[in-house]
Amino acid sequence: MPDQPTPRSLAAAFDAARVVLERHVDQGTLPCAVLGISDATGTLAIHAIPATRWPARPDSVWFLASVTKPIVATAVMQLVDEGRLDLDAPLRPDVPDRRGRVTARHVLSHTTGIPDLDLTAFIRRAPSFATLLRLVHGAEPVSDPGSRYAYASDSFMLLAEAIAARTGTRFARSLHERLLAPLGMVETGFDPGRWPGRVLPVADAPGQSRIGRRVVRRFLARATFAGGGLFATAEDLLRFGRSLLGAPGVPRVLSDTAIEVMARDQTRDLLETIDGLDIPAPGYALGWNRPRAGGSSGEVTLAGIPIPGVTEGVLTHAGVSGTRLWVDRAHGIVVVILSARWGVTQVPHAEAIAAIMGGRSRLARSGTPTSSPS
Repeated sequence: MPDQPTPRSLAAAFDAARVVLERHVDQGTLPCAVLGISDATGTLAIHAIPATRWPARPDSVWFLASVTKPIVATAVMQLVDEGRLDLDAPLRPDVPDRRGRVTARHVLSHTTGIPDLDLTAFIRRAPSFATLLRLVHGAEPVSDPGSRYAYASDSFMLLAEAIAARTGTRFARSLHERLLAPLGMVETGFDPGRWPGRVLPVADAPGQSRIGRRVVRRFLARATFAGGGLFATAEDLLRFGRSLLGAPGVPRVLSDTAIEVMARDQTRDLLETIDGLDIPAPGYALGWNRPRAGGSSGEVTLAGIPIPGVTEGVLTHAGVSGTRLWVDRAHGIVVVILSARWGVTQVPHAEAIAAIMGGRSRLARSGTPTSSPS
């Protein structure tokens, strides 16, 4: 069993990560940032690093992009827990070709073979939920389901359809009633119009004119895009991550068995194609990245950076909007980093997480006293 962190060790580790992110904001790599950390007992600290055009606050609302996927995956696993959905049963068994062989496991592990729409065309069309689902239904897989890894977002609409069908409620409402509300995630949702003045724009994102932002936000509210449409605060993401730590007294929405199934690596023996070359697929569980251990240290890496003391069991996900959720169940730590730049390099996030995990490990071993996070 790994050393468990103490509040003092996490305090110093949090301060080290804050310094890392402040440096990247000062250098302009990130326009702003919010850093949050929790253990199984609750949120320990949320710190905002604002800038002139990005007045980030601890309670700012952020476009999560693909950090939506682990949340939707958890909603799917609730149905698995209840015996209402089989991960390996076809989602559309009435379709005779290979589209009819796609399962929830394929969607959650990015192995459907269904390609995404072109992003520019996607934004220009601004499809509704029904239109987007119809486009996904009509997309022909480019490879046999389960045979290759290819990261995709649009196919998550098949999961939204499955959730709605099995709960008898619209997808967004079902997600709120069955998952978000029980966890107290009252500031998470698909409609950014709920939080006037608190939603941060995303630097370098498509549609950044004032009119463009209104169009994109209206589209996201209408589409309830399961592959990447949620908005949330840092506190809500910490609540979500904490629910997966399995600590007594923390709201639980999944059984231990369901969490273990969700956390298993699904892509270890698969390939993906990058720039025409076949390479080993990254570690991916069901709706989550699952970094693999490697190298001489046997530690997991993130953006090529070793994460000290972490050898297995981490669930994480990033969003193209500069978001990151890190859930380390072995050490009982949840980290949230929100940074509001489209397509930003993951290096600042990796450096901050390495600072937290490295500082926690050193101080937990030494017993060095530190101050609490502010």
